[in-house]
Order: sequence, then structure tokens, then C-alpha cells
Amino acid sequence: MIKKASIVSLAFLLLLCAPNVFAGVGVGVGIGKIVMDKPLSPGGSYTLPTLPVLNTGDESSQYTVMVEYRENVKELRPDKDWFSFDPSSFVVEPDSSQNVDVTLTLPLDAVPGDYFAFLQAKPIKDQDLIDNSNTSVNIAAASKLYFTIAPSNIFQAVYYKAKDLYDKLYPYDAMVLGFIVFATLVFVLKDRFSINISSKAKKEDNDIE
Repeated sequence: MIKKASIVSLAFLLLLCAPNVFAGVGVGVGIGKIVMDKPLSPGGSYTLPTLPVLNTGDESSQYTVMVEYRENVKELRPDKDWFSFDPSSFVVEPDSSQNVDVTLTLPLDAVPGDYFAFLQAKPIKDQDLIDNSNTSVNIAAASKLYFTIAPSNIFQAVYYKAKDLYDKLYPYDAMVLGFIVFATLVFVLKDRFSINISSKAKKEDNDIE
């Protein structure tokens, strides 16, 4: 009888503690696969579809997004430095999400070919899921990214890099260009105006003589 009561008491205590034992961090992404339909050009900058990061757990957590790879695939690996994420780290409440803007900027010397990588979301401080064997599992969720870099010569690459710089600086670059054109016109017209004045003054001196 005492043994049975002890078992019942233990089960009751475990039931009370269960929410705390299994409470933790969860993560998901709102897009399973991203495929860039058109070939990309070296030197270009591309805005990828917004990546929603979901908190599927039951506590507020801080997350980040990064680039990860898979072994033994035929596709090339894009460099992690090609990607930027905004925001790069963020806090998400339970049953809520955070949209992350992803930008892919290709270098001038990017190797042409097919590329594959994971855009992985995970808690910044990994939450351990502990089973009866006391083994730990890191929580993460990822979207698959596929894109192709088209063959390009150096002139095309420089063009796309200049275009990307123009798009980022506009309208300030247009203002600078306008100022340069204006200053050039003033300089040219000033010289011509000075020549005309000198010629007119010389002619008047000759007429007087």
C-alpha cells in the first residue's frame, strides 16, 4: 500500500514538473525552398524573398539566420560573405514570427555554375532537448536556396558592380554627377567668355588707333 502511494505521488510530481521539463525553444521558417529563376551575374546585388522566422516554442527567444551547407552535393557552395541579413539577430515571442530581409551580393570573380545552400534560422543560445540518454540536439530550421551564376566577362562584371553602386547611392550620385557637369560647363563657358572679352577689347583698341 505504501509502495503504491509512493508511485502515485511520484507520478503526480512528474506531472507538475512536466511543463518546465519540456518547455523550451522552437524554431521554424516560413519558406521551404527559394529558387532564383533567372541566372545571376557577377558583380550584381540581388534581394531574395523575405524569410519568415517562426518561434514554435513556448518562451521568448533570440534568433539569428546564417548560411549552412550540405555535404556531397553536385552544386557549388556560395561564400557566406556574399549574404547579408536584416535584422541579423532578433527576439521573437512564442507563436510569433520575424521577417528577415536577405541580400545576395556577388563578387566580380564569382565562378559561374549552379549553387546550393541552406538559409538556416536557429536560436543564438542553443536549447538542449534532453532525452532519457542525456544526449543533446541543437534546434534549427532552414530554407533551401538554389541559384545559378551565368558566365560573364570582366566588363560585364564591372558594369553590374557599377550599376549596383549607382542604385545604392541614388539620388546622391545623380546630384554629384550633376554638380560635376555644372562645374565643367561653368569652367568651359568662363574660358570662352574671357576669350570673347579679350577679343572685343583688343578690337576696340585697334579701332581707336
